[in-house]
Amino acid sequence: MGNIARALIAGATLLGVGAQNDALATDVLGIGANVSIGSEAPAPPPRYYEAHPYAPPPVYAAPAPDYVPAPPNCYWTHSEPVWDGYRWVEPRVQVCE
Repeated sequence: MGNIARALIAGATLLGVGAQNDALATDVLGIGANVSIGSEAPAPPPRYYEAHPYAPPPVYAAPAPDYVPAPPNCYWTHSEPVWDGYRWVEPRVQVCE
């Protein structure tokens, strides 16, 4: 049974090689039999593969950061003295330029 299968596979392989050689023999110069002088250029040979069948996944970039403006030039200082009922107090205040 195994010998019959091997014989069939070998015969199919030989027939395929013979048919391929016949096709190559008719197209030795790279032009088809139906091309005549002055006609259009022959079509390019077919591609038997894709250039990149598996493309990498798309890359998503994070949005640009929102820059916070620098805080104004501020500092703490004492203001004018104030009587709070018991004593004189110099309250602290923030001054921004």
